[in-house]
Amino acid sequence: MIWPWTPPHQSSHIESWTILTEEDRESRINQLLDTIEESRTLSIGTLDQLDGLMELYETDALSIERLKLITSVVACGRVNPGVNHPHLAHAMSRLVNWLMKQTDWVNAEGTALEVIQWYERGGKAIAQGTSDDTAVKIHLCDIYLYQERWQDAENAIRRLKKTEPSNNKLVHSLANEKLARTLLAQGLNDEAAPILKKLIGSRETIKLWIFFNALCLQGEVFLIRGEDDLAAQFFEAAMTMLEQEGLW
Repeated sequence: MIWPWTPPHQSSHIESWTILTEEDRESRINQLLDTIEESRTLSIGTLDQLDGLMELYETDALSIERLKLITSVVACGRVNPGVNHPHLAHAMSRLVNWLMKQTDWVNAEGTALEVIQWYERGGKAIAQGTSDDTAVKIHLCDIYLYQERWQDAENAIRRLKKTEPSNNKLVHSLANEKLARTLLAQGLNDEAAPILKKLIGSRETIKLWIFFNALCLQGEVFLIRGEDDLAAQFFEAAMTMLEQEGLW
């Protein structure tokens, strides 16, 4: 199975943290945690700063400290969620991401399902956090994919496609790429082929990295069929595209 390429991401808040000295950074961390603990709430402003800090810790590979920070936020929100549900869900989506990086699949899955259940119960009351709802659903798909739990992955991806608005082209194209990957892993090549054909035919409207993955998966379809020459054409097209975009 060819695993997908995804572009790197860096928080827009990270720069303000990197210019601080280690002592100032530690002081700011403690201030944030004290604010959260005293108020028992999680504001958007505080969350923005936490986002930058979480990214910084990820960059510095200070995983234990980052986990302490995120779990402090989550613990606070769980005690008194109320109107902070969207903020808490955002923090928990970051926790899911961290747990995935640590390959802690059991806790990652449990936390992801908890967030999804909140959104299902909350409806419009927490609609402002729907991007986190979608992100966690995508995380759940990946949790199953990386464990090679193909049927669970397929079910999660199909639920994502069913619940996500049809005008969200990015999520649907991403879901289709994951679905094709999952079907191939289950030996359902004939079901995966039309999905990949549609993705490849949508080159102008989908993200570069999704298109690249679709080309590679289509090459894999032909490899499975024993059509090595056709497979090579798609693999070469994928590499040529990267070269043309200056990514290789």
